[in-house]
Amino acid sequence: MIAPHKESPHRSPPYPQIFKGFLLRILVVEMSLRGAQLFTAAALGFAAAGLVCCVWVKKMGISRKKRKQWHSVKAIKDGECHLRHAENTNRDIKILYDAVHGLAKHLDEAVPNLSVARLHKDFNAGAFEALVAEIPGRSGTEEEMVPVGAAIFFDTYSTWNGRCLFVEDLYVEPKFRSKGIGTVLLRALAAMALQEGYCRLQWESSRTNLHANSYYLQAVGAVQVDDRLLWRLPGDRLAAFVGDSPI
Repeated sequence: MIAPHKESPHRSPPYPQIFKGFLLRILVVEMSLRGAQLFTAAALGFAAAGLVCCVWVKKMGISRKKRKQWHSVKAIKDGECHLRHAENTNRDIKILYDAVHGLAKHLDEAVPNLSVARLHKDFNAGAFEALVAEIPGRSGTEEEMVPVGAAIFFDTYSTWNGRCLFVEDLYVEPKFRSKGIGTVLLRALAAMALQEGYCRLQWESSRTNLHANSYYLQAVGAVQVDDRLLWRLPGDRLAAFVGDSPI
């Protein structure tokens, strides 16, 4: 009986098999390279798409938060007044900070608790906007504009009537008062509210500020609200009211 032929385990395979194995290795390497290229291309594609999406969302967010930048030049007594939106700069934030403290001093009220850094942070977050009133300096150039007043405002909402514009602070430097700067600021805010379809412009004033109250009623034509009470929960009372209640 003849046993079947067996190749020696150390015997080299025939030439066609070597060639076939070589081609197979080349094919595997090529497929690996193509796979890596495809993976890299896909990763870059997803990254680019994500970047575009982020930029788009950011732009959409900015467009919702920011309104058209206001800039105008108005005639006032003995000159002209330049109005513009406050910008996210140290100079403008300092102008607003000084205006808030100047108003507190004028009304003989306590010094505001907010620091310049906190005011800057809140402005940057879109918590409020502001108009800055300036007049040309001695040289008459825009580089030497002198800040003379400011109006700080933000959006509110009425479920009865719709969007409202609320004026938090309106301030004019003492030596520049009675020139029409306050009127220019308030009228600009009224025009802004009108152009954007707001239902009203709204603000509060101290009962002891008789001169301002008379001005609002007679010169501006504002309506005094007598059938409303203003309620507040300051920090300590806010914490006491919440207590240990879960949020």
